[in-house]
Amino acid sequence: MTANRFSTFGSLTVSTLFVLGALSGTPRANAQFSFDPPESYFTGSTTSFLAPADFDGDGHIDLAHALADGSVTVLFNRGDGTYDDTAPQIYQVAPSLRAFIAADLDGDGDHDLIATRAGAFPVGKGVVSVLLNNGAGIFTEPALEFDVLGTSVANQQLTPLALTVSDLDGDGDPDLAAATTLLNVVGQPGFFSVVLNETPAAGPLTLADSVNISSIQTKSSAIVAGDFDNDQDMDLAVANVGDDSISVFLNDGGGISGPVAKENLSGDVAQPFHIIAGDVNGDTFADLITLNQFHSYTVLLNLDGGIDPTDAGTFKDQGQSPVGDQGLPAMDLPIGADLGDFDFDGDLDLAVGLVGDGGPGSLVVLPNPGSGIFGVGTAFGIGLDYTFVKVLDPAGARDLMATNGLGNTVSVLRNTLAPTLEEIFSDGFESGDLSAWQ
Repeated sequence: MTANRFSTFGSLTVSTLFVLGALSGTPRANAQFSFDPPESYFTGSTTSFLAPADFDGDGHIDLAHALADGSVTVLFNRGDGTYDDTAPQIYQVAPSLRAFIAADLDGDGDHDLIATRAGAFPVGKGVVSVLLNNGAGIFTEPALEFDVLGTSVANQQLTPLALTVSDLDGDGDPDLAAATTLLNVVGQPGFFSVVLNETPAAGPLTLADSVNISSIQTKSSAIVAGDFDNDQDMDLAVANVGDDSISVFLNDGGGISGPVAKENLSGDVAQPFHIIAGDVNGDTFADLITLNQFHSYTVLLNLDGGIDPTDAGTFKDQGQSPVGDQGLPAMDLPIGADLGDFDFDGDLDLAVGLVGDGGPGSLVVLPNPGSGIFGVGTAFGIGLDYTFVKVLDPAGARDLMATNGLGNTVSVLRNTLAPTLEEIFSDGFESGDLSAWQ
């Protein structure tokens, strides 16, 4: 198993878990990306966010999704990898949800559901809503609500636009961090808003008020956690759609203090609105990828791979990669992305969901030759607008799941390249080494 320099809380969330997993190793002969046609499940409304996790403790990945109407729906895995969309669990949370994630917030061993939204205008803090899991996939209703994000100063409504979860203060509990922006203030300043988890042992869920750390830019739009300076503390990075930059908060270990550095993206106007982390060039250090509103993505390689202390937490921008250069329609918009070793060659590939420009979109997988500079992609699920993408099982088969903005559905694409047990053991015994599959 590759050393984990990323958050392991909030299992299977787009911004926190990127592992090579138990099946990485010798690729199958003549391996190419191969996925079955999409299996689609009806959600009833436009799906804004996905949160896959084993909610009922049966060992199978279930699916929670937040809908545009402010409700949360849970589809349970039948045990064969398919989902029952005929009898979903539906919970009403609140309209205008801004972010949605699964994590064990109360420390009882099962995944809870967390959502954020803006507070009341003109005075009000951002709200964290929590649906606590009873262990069987049944959640508390109404949701617990915590007025913890932002300020309560008139006309300064801090709006959480994205959320991640990680143990930021090193106490073993998952904490929350949001990319937040004062949308109604001139310049729309952005912040890292850190909410520490102060839940006592066997006590009720307790969240501290946020500490808002200036990210030195305008309109923070996305956030991800990772140990970017390799000091064993989880750091944070945000994408700043307002001024074509990223900001990195290097945590000093307490979760609420440390330096912040800003880096402008190269090239023409980018407007990065989504960010993910993973080791894409094989040096064991966490790199970053942004999706940009101007039809491109940007890879930022972690310079700490050179083991120079002065480079800790800094990144080398590899330039914007227009989607048109990847064999895709030039004006399609990349909306969601996740990383996974989809061809089982030991390198993290890039899956990107595209919304079509006046036509159908697609879900595209870009191969990684090991350098982190991705090759021309292969399109799957053509004809759907994929707006949110996740690797369903990053430590196993590496299937893909995505929302479909055109049909109010969630689609699952099964990876057909997953090695069988027979292939794993045959490969291991022939080489005399099974460690590659551990």
